[in-house]
Amino acid sequence: MFTAEKEQELLLKLKVGVIEYDEDSVRDAANEVVELGMDAGKAVFEGLVPGMEEVGRLYRDQEYFIPETLMCAYALSAGLDILKPQMENREGGDRGVVTIGNMTINVAGLEARDLAFMLLPKCLTQALMNQAGESI
Repeated sequence: MFTAEKEQELLLKLKVGVIEYDEDSVRDAANEVVELGMDAGKAVFEGLVPGMEEVGRLYRDQEYFIPETLMCAYALSAGLDILKPQMENREGGDRGVVTIGNMTINVAGLEARDLAFMLLPKCLTQALMNQAGESI
C-alpha cells in the first residue's frame, strides 16, 4: 500500500543506494516506485538527485575519489533506466533537452597545451551539438 511513510522510505532508499553505490538497492527501490504508482519525477528529483549531490560533496571533500564517484553514477543510471520511461509517459510529456558540457585542461608542456587549446574546444562543441539539445 502506498503511504507518505512508504514514499519517504523509498526516497531515502534511492538516495542512500546512490551514495553507497548499491545498484541492486536502487533498482529494487525504483521498481517499487513504479509498482506502487509513485511519481517517478519525484523519485528522481527527491531521491536519486540528492544522493548524487551528496556524492559530489564527498568527492569535493576528498572522501570519495573517481572510482567511487563512477560507481555511484552507475547506481544512479540503474535507477534512471527504470524511472525515466515512467516520466516520459506522464501527462505533460517531455519538457525538452538541455546539453551541458564542462572542460578542464591541465597540460604541462607548451606545445601540448597549445594543441589542446586549439583542438579540445572544437571537439567539445561538436560533441555537444551532436546531442541535439534545444539549449546548450
